[in-house]
Amino acid sequence: MQALEQMLRKFSAKMKRQFAKEIARDPAKFKKQAVRLLRRTLPPGRGRPNNPRYDEAARMADQGKAVGDILRSLDPSFDSLDPWTRMLAARGLRAALRRRGRQLGERV
Repeated sequence: MQALEQMLRKFSAKMKRQFAKEIARDPAKFKKQAVRLLRRTLPPGRGRPNNPRYDEAARMADQGKAVGDILRSLDPSFDSLDPWTRMLAARGLRAALRRRGRQLGERV
């Protein structure tokens, strides 16, 4: 972290030299804008990060696979689950896919 701090000190000094007029005009506004622009370029981005399992499920849904088939390929023990748990898993997957703009109406 010391390397990061040192790099940011150099970056800050360079910004102070390069934008001296803007800083003199309104230091608070300049700092707010600089922090906002810096935050925009660093992770994490806006929104919730993607779950790789849901990414794979979305690809399978785009290929036309049924919810049950998707769940079976993601979890080999899916068929050994009790019916209530399978139904909840299917509902959860459908909700996740709906949030991504996909519609699935198949039953498990």
